[in-house]
Amino acid sequence: GETIHCSPSTRSGTRWSGPGAEEARDQTAPRFEHRGRIKSVVVVARIAGSIPPVSAYDPIARLYDPWSRSVVEDVPFYVEEARRAGGPVLELGVGTGRIAIPTALAGIAVVGVDRSEGMLEVAREAALLAGVELDLRLGDLRDPPVDGTFPLVTIPFRSLLHMETDADRRQALRAVRARLAPGGRFAFDV
Repeated sequence: GETIHCSPSTRSGTRWSGPGAEEARDQTAPRFEHRGRIKSVVVVARIAGSIPPVSAYDPIARLYDPWSRSVVEDVPFYVEEARRAGGPVLELGVGTGRIAIPTALAGIAVVGVDRSEGMLEVAREAALLAGVELDLRLGDLRDPPVDGTFPLVTIPFRSLLHMETDADRRQALRAVRARLAPGGRFAFDV
């Protein structure tokens, strides 16, 4: 396998290095397709006080599912939690729908929020192929664009670790608490 490094640059867009980088260099849309086995994708993002208009995950959105294909051990856990809660579920950091789509296939409504439009685009396509409906919204864990409360809020696959400071983590946890119904549950992975 190979490692592809990507880091956003304010002057020249996304910079890629490593094997396969030539094809990805200077592409602004998340359309890069890599043929062959990928050992890992390393994303380096610097956030200085505000949310950049493009997520560091946008350029690798189409690489994400092939890279994380083997990560399935948590899916039954989240689907069972959703069944137990009865829905709807608010999934923060929904990404490409790795958890949301199996949850929707189980008959549970899902509202998914992610900072990456590229990841949401992949999730929309995958949901269409799976024949399920997801309510997908562009937004941040710290202030998700969601009204109302939910019996279950989830942040799977270490997405909470994208919060770089204690203040960011506290803000995200306050946002979760504000969106939990009385007696609701919060399931997350770090």
